[in-house]
Amino acid sequence: MLVFGGSLGAQRINEAIGQYRIGAINSLNQSEFAANTQWIHAVGSRSELPASTDTYKALPYIYQMETAYAAADLVISRSGAVTCQEVAAISRRAIFVPLPIGNGEQAHNAADLVSQGLAEIVENLSFTSDWLERHLEQAVEQAIDWRTTASKTTALVSMNAARLIGELAISTMTRVGR
Repeated sequence: MLVFGGSLGAQRINEAIGQYRIGAINSLNQSEFAANTQWIHAVGSRSELPASTDTYKALPYIYQMETAYAAADLVISRSGAVTCQEVAAISRRAIFVPLPIGNGEQAHNAADLVSQGLAEIVENLSFTSDWLERHLEQAVEQAIDWRTTASKTTALVSMNAARLIGELAISTMTRVGR
């Protein structure tokens, strides 16, 4: 599980994950799922760093995001435009918790991934430890199923972005006579 909320973190995500983990640890009937789930959690540079364990690694920030993505079956994060493109490029499933400010652009960013079955959107106020308790195990199972079949499918985004941007720039400059 890879969890992050941007360089400053996401308080709602951090709180829900923390409460979920505390509940799972304190449960007398801890499920095998909870006991064996491994987490990488970037809490943000301004957030208190929770204690790490054998199955939970808390970091203020992830500097090698490509490695974290490669290790993850499921991503839990905000749904900024870059994050959505990264998730699509690596074909990982995600639970997106859009930032609840602005004009709703973070929900729009994730809409294509949701329509393709690659992501789920959970509203900020709904993303709680109770929500995680009810939905996380199934989301991880779906993510693992997806990951085993994703390598057999075509990429959801073009991996030739630099070439396409260059071609677009040249085409635009040619049209305006530069």
